[in-house]
Amino acid sequence: MKHHSTRGIMKGLVLCLLAKLPLIQISSSLSHDKQLMFLQTFCHHQLCSSIILYDITDWCNISLKEFQFVKFISQLYLKILVTSTQAWTSCQPLPDSAGKTPLLVLPYRASTQHHEFLKQCSQEGQFNGRILWLFLTSDSLSSHLFQNLAQLNIRLDSNIFIAVYGKEANIQLLETYALGTLGQNTSLQHHIISEWNPGNLVPPSTHKYDRHRHGNLQGYQLRATTVLINEFYTQIQKSGDHFQVTGGYFGEVFKTLANALNFTYTIIYLPGYSYGNTPTDNTSMWTGMIGAIQKQEADLSICEVSITADRLEVIDFTLPLHTAATQLYVHEGTKEPSMDWYFHPFNVWTWFALIVGLLLFTSINNLLHYITYNLHGSTQRSGFLSNLFTTVTIMLQQGTDSPSSFSMRLVQHSSALLFLVVHIAYSAKLTSLATLYKPQPPLGDLSDILKSSSWKFGVMNSSLPFNTFKNAEPGSIFGKLWHLKLEPFPGHLMNSYTSGLSATLAGSHFAFLGLEDSCQNTLQHSFTPAQACKILALPHKYFRGGLSFALQKNSPYKEVINHSILKMKSIGLIQRLKLKWVPQPQQCNKMLYVVMEWTDILLPVRGFIAIVLTSLFILIAELMLYKYRTVMGHQKKNHVQTQSVDKLYKHNIKPTRNLFALYK
Repeated sequence: MKHHSTRGIMKGLVLCLLAKLPLIQISSSLSHDKQLMFLQTFCHHQLCSSIILYDITDWCNISLKEFQFVKFISQLYLKILVTSTQAWTSCQPLPDSAGKTPLLVLPYRASTQHHEFLKQCSQEGQFNGRILWLFLTSDSLSSHLFQNLAQLNIRLDSNIFIAVYGKEANIQLLETYALGTLGQNTSLQHHIISEWNPGNLVPPSTHKYDRHRHGNLQGYQLRATTVLINEFYTQIQKSGDHFQVTGGYFGEVFKTLANALNFTYTIIYLPGYSYGNTPTDNTSMWTGMIGAIQKQEADLSICEVSITADRLEVIDFTLPLHTAATQLYVHEGTKEPSMDWYFHPFNVWTWFALIVGLLLFTSINNLLHYITYNLHGSTQRSGFLSNLFTTVTIMLQQGTDSPSSFSMRLVQHSSALLFLVVHIAYSAKLTSLATLYKPQPPLGDLSDILKSSSWKFGVMNSSLPFNTFKNAEPGSIFGKLWHLKLEPFPGHLMNSYTSGLSATLAGSHFAFLGLEDSCQNTLQHSFTPAQACKILALPHKYFRGGLSFALQKNSPYKEVINHSILKMKSIGLIQRLKLKWVPQPQQCNKMLYVVMEWTDILLPVRGFIAIVLTSLFILIAELMLYKYRTVMGHQKKNHVQTQSVDKLYKHNIKPTRNLFALYK
């Protein structure tokens, strides 16, 4: 293989090469300067970094002065590679050897050698959007070139230009691309971009891969596949023998793309959670929706697909439309019974002031009772404990007997007013604490599930977490969760988000890992607000990544779809659709359903029972003491009477019948 490379600083080599190398022979009426200007302007507009010239050794009827070619090279600043299709039968190494965006120039002569060369380039995928082709041909050979190109793997994103020159020394520049892929009802499109004539030294701009021209698929039918798991993402409805997209965030974006790019579609619906499972070995194909796109049974997806590294090996994705993550959902922590709960409304100094006030009012009340007892000669006097009980009764808003003394009545009324304010403040603060109460999460993250044998763990069957846990290393946290918490318990592989969250709500030791948007949507539509707020989403998020449409590997539609998505984002359409369809996280307003639970009154009930039992024991002790005193009183009385009788006998006084009767 023989090739020559020229640069601006290598003038001697350039002149030797130029003696055999006229760059473009368009017509005998075109000057050599304008031939050079044609190539220079075209490459400048296409932003190519190098030129590869094929089969130009027979262009030997041009001779240029040295200063003309040096001037051309100084304006071009490009790397030029000269070769032939006979010597270089493969296109594969050319882009790397001639720069990242080479311009491949081929004067087409309808020879068998050119036909085989283009066929080889097509098999190597050299007509993709990265490489720029320029075919030079005459009017008589243009139809043969079009027939040859129709048999090649031309794509929608191909950058193929054809310069057709005629007898009038005009150059007609055409652009060629294909709708569809080779072997699937391919339709080759030809569009005239401009015409150049000898008097036009500055031709119009021809941007590489014009999305405005390629973005019209002219009603071409694409094959779209989808699942129906999250209706807020995608909604479809069967109409006769076909499915139609009716709504959802991704569904409406897809319909907008279909209108903007002017394509039609057929829907391949896959029932169940058929996103696709990771193959178990390197030779296996994916299943489900990803497998259908991998096997080229579908061109793209309608629903959302998570972008992962293993999926990128077999399919492509558009620009992300949404960022999703999974969260761990558990039952909220239960309230632990504690007497501290009832001391939280007031701080220590407030409680101290309240006790001092209670004792102060009791002392004042006791003093007034003492004065009243001495001045008015009352028959009964209330002691300190009785006055303390009266003050406590007033503090608890239970009321008491109204005393006859105005001074005592004034003290009790003022204490009642003060304790009323304290009672209201305490009740309000206790209620607010109950409303704002946030129990501590029973778990911190996934590793805490492994630390306790009582905790159960569940995920969606065939979901992204399912495949991640299943294929994880056995020694990792994901691998341990699979072998200890998931694989032995098939019932923990849920078929719906409702079943997973219901299991979380039913059991205080069941954790469910699910997609945040799906769980939010389920909590808002399948559970009451009170039930939804009993399910706690832990703050740590897992498997955070983008959601987008899935495409075939190296899909020709990727660039036009991405361009349309960027336009939709720039006008705010994507954000409006997201706010319309994607469920937003809702804060639990506990003020709407704060209820008194058994744990809230458990300690007071325990205290009441303890006081009642203590009172019973005291009552029994009092009864026993009363019985003891009664018996002892009778015994003492009998003892005194017996001593009196003994004294009478000692004085020789015979007891009479009446005395005996009295003794009796």
